[in-house]
Amino acid sequence: MKKLIATIFASIFLFSSHSLAADLGVTVGLGLNTNLGYAEVTEDQDDSRSSGKATDDGIFVDDSMGIFAEVNIGERISVGVDILADSYGTPEAQNAQNGSTNKVQVDFSDIRTLYARINLLSGSYFKIGHVSGTIETNETMGTSSQSGSTVGDQDLDGTAYGFGYIWTAENGFQIRAEGMYGDYDTFSVVDTSGDTYTVNKMESLTGGLNLTGITGED
Repeated sequence: MKKLIATIFASIFLFSSHSLAADLGVTVGLGLNTNLGYAEVTEDQDDSRSSGKATDDGIFVDDSMGIFAEVNIGERISVGVDILADSYGTPEAQNAQNGSTNKVQVDFSDIRTLYARINLLSGSYFKIGHVSGTIETNETMGTSSQSGSTVGDQDLDGTAYGFGYIWTAENGFQIRAEGMYGDYDTFSVVDTSGDTYTVNKMESLTGGLNLTGITGED
């Protein structure tokens, strides 16, 4: 339901911004994406309870929708910002320990990408940008030693780059197909029971279709 509401409001934004974007020479658009994510995490338990490290990794797939705006700064180069209109996340992971079950699910929200797009040949382009956002961890710790422990939200930072292709209609509307690879900074967090979780590696592959409302002219 949240994704549907976000799509409706973003569509209204896209088409209501058509005339304003034309006046300002800005390209605005709506993107529908499929995200493939990978992460490797190491858990280091608090020595006061037990010792030892455990490393696990996983892959997840989820859809997202965003809006973007960009400005041409030359014949071949545009700069812009892409804002995720909703969140996307992992499925819930469960880990049974000593008759109890720990449950963890992660959402990625407030995702923003500041980017540069470089036109290549025949409608193709290269795109590179800085990604920032928030990692929200939703957990239920069922073991007696970890019962009620939580992990706070964390900042997300990384670099994304990839290629795309633009089809332009006579009325100025465009359809863009693009694929992006994301590589994110590693980090460590300590939960309220004293366990340390280190994200050793986090990557993403995103494929999407973008519809632009108007193309700004130099």
